[in-house]
Amino acid sequence: MTPLEEQTLARTYHDAVHAAVRAEVPGAPEAQLTAPVAALMTGLAELFGVGRLECIPESRRDAIRPDLALLLDGRLVGYVELKRPSLSADFEERSGWTANQREHLASLDSLVLCNGREARLYARGRQVGPMAPLPYVDPEGWNPRPLVELLRSLAVMRPSSVTRVPDLARRLALRTASLRDRNLDLLEAIPPMPAEAVKQAQDARDSWRALLQPNATHRDYADGLAQVLAYGLAIAALDGEADGDDGRVCAAKAMGWLKGFLPVLAASSETLLEQPAFLDAVRSEVATI
Repeated sequence: MTPLEEQTLARTYHDAVHAAVRAEVPGAPEAQLTAPVAALMTGLAELFGVGRLECIPESRRDAIRPDLALLLDGRLVGYVELKRPSLSADFEERSGWTANQREHLASLDSLVLCNGREARLYARGRQVGPMAPLPYVDPEGWNPRPLVELLRSLAVMRPSSVTRVPDLARRLALRTASLRDRNLDLLEAIPPMPAEAVKQAQDARDSWRALLQPNATHRDYADGLAQVLAYGLAIAALDGEADGDDGRVCAAKAMGWLKGFLPVLAASSETLLEQPAFLDAVRSEVATI
């Protein structure tokens, strides 16, 4: 990497986060941070060799979810919660959230809290490492190293061990709800869902109706598919099918387990998981558990 490349990322970020204000574009201040923050993080991850980082907007059907899911080299490693620049990025500051939203964010294994001016990494509500400033004010004088170290820390963080049934239930509930809502977005063609992925999701719903539930509504199907995959992910993990040493399981391993033990359920879902457009649309939800 070169200082010029770093400065280009910093200047691009600075200009983007202030553009909406200068143009008096309406909209929530935190929403206007989404694209600039995502571009800065993905650019730094590539520039400094952290890996291929993707920042994927979460479904907004549930107001308690964070704004972005983070995939590093195809593996879900955490989330980003954005706050308006006038609010603190310190998790101890309670302003800007409902009690339910804060409780949910505090339960996440890896969360980057960012207000456009700075970013902090949290694990289950506790800060990990120092605060990382962003080039909000002085892009030419900005030092990218703290933010790069935050991304490196995020890359090596591991999910908390599941030692109790409530822990497993909570983790499965989060993944099931996320996949259900993303699938509903597809079935209802909510922008910016791509047309090909929408068609593949609707075709899979028709297969589900033919094989399992003739009168299934969109919600019935989305709930059913999400529960099938979450169940397969959990059983595959318990059966020792984790990828590497981090205890995570991908959807392909879950489907392999389902084929062996629940072939009808597997048949109703397998075709969908072979559709590239659908997989791309739900990649943060089915990446790992």
